[in-house]
Amino acid sequence: MSLIAGRPGAGKGDTSGQQRCLLDVLVVASHRDFNTTAQCLRNLVAYFPARRRVVLATDRRQLGEELVKSVGMADVSVVADESLLSARESRLPGWYRQQIIKLRAGEVLSGDTFCVVSGDTLLARTLPVTSLVSLAGSPYLYVNRYRYPSVHLSYERRRVRAVAELLGVTPNTSLILGDFISDFFCFERSTLLATIERLRRIHGAEWTGVLEGRDTSPADQERFGEYSLYAVVALELAGRRPPVRICRESHVLQLHSRRSLERARFEAPIVHLVDKGIKLDEVAERAALFGVELLPRSEDGREALVPAADETSPSTFAPGATPRARS
Repeated sequence: MSLIAGRPGAGKGDTSGQQRCLLDVLVVASHRDFNTTAQCLRNLVAYFPARRRVVLATDRRQLGEELVKSVGMADVSVVADESLLSARESRLPGWYRQQIIKLRAGEVLSGDTFCVVSGDTLLARTLPVTSLVSLAGSPYLYVNRYRYPSVHLSYERRRVRAVAELLGVTPNTSLILGDFISDFFCFERSTLLATIERLRRIHGAEWTGVLEGRDTSPADQERFGEYSLYAVVALELAGRRPPVRICRESHVLQLHSRRSLERARFEAPIVHLVDKGIKLDEVAERAALFGVELLPRSEDGREALVPAADETSPSTFAPGATPRARS
């Protein structure tokens, strides 16, 4: 039996799991990316009707609150990075801090399934919940495919081996698939909790101590990854394997360079601005050539907004509340 689930929209069956799946979203952003993050928030409202709540986690809470107010999105909760990190973790390089925060998304989001997105990632068209959640209501685990041999796939497989060692697991299926990096990632709460619990059991309550002394060189970055950690547990340890789907350019567009922008056709609903030197206006101008409105506006010139989904499940975190800082 194939591990790979069907393409988006394929197949028939009971869709009740999808229909009742309303998703909270955690946006993780540095204040240095707030220009893009402002548009990230606007586009979540315009293009993700399945959203329930949006929470912004940032290193400058006051600036984050000002940002949310400036874009007219008072319903977005803002939490400070330090409320989700210990004092020791706050001293880690930003690359690690953001990954730890994503692994703790369940502390500020509700529901059995929720999503995380970086503040430098935009939705460019409507993202249906059917692209994120299976008919049964389980989140898809996206994998990236490459022509073999691939330098990047080899790099990601080294990351899988490294995180599997942290987890005390032999990577079989996860090593074959290799690359789980996704820019709009949906976690299943039970699997994420199992990931953290296993790390604690092996490395102690302060398991993030294994990251101390590391820098952000490629050699160190390949030894850790929040999505790879989750994927290894989901594929090797969970009682029920997640539905797996191949991530194509029709799902995520990665703008790694100006050349990738010049070649982009904007077929994907998710656009990641990897190259910080590319300006939003440049991306919007290129997207417009393909009929894509990256900076959505309504007829009166204001941002085009669609209503958020209704709250239908009990919250594990009171909207507007702030989690307690860690010691």
